[in-house]
Amino acid sequence: MSQPPGWVSVLGFIGSAAAGIWGMWCVVVAFVGGTMPIIGIQTEGSVVFGLLMFFIGEPVLMTLAYWVFTAVFMVVALPATLLASRRRRA
Repeated sequence: MSQPPGWVSVLGFIGSAAAGIWGMWCVVVAFVGGTMPIIGIQTEGSVVFGLLMFFIGEPVLMTLAYWVFTAVFMVVALPATLLASRRRRA
């Protein structure tokens, strides 16, 4: 089995870091109030909502972000990886 190109790991790390930062930003907004980034939900903020967001909302958001990132990544990376492996064989 061939190794994927090095940029695949870098792109995966960037996507994971961006999703993690976004999720924590949403949790902080749930505690203090404001508008959550990207999804646009406005909240006045409270400890109860912040805890619910931390234990229930963020895992759901991370799962959705994972699915979206994986779908986009496959559309971009799969053809590039196939082309790179075809070039190595030739």
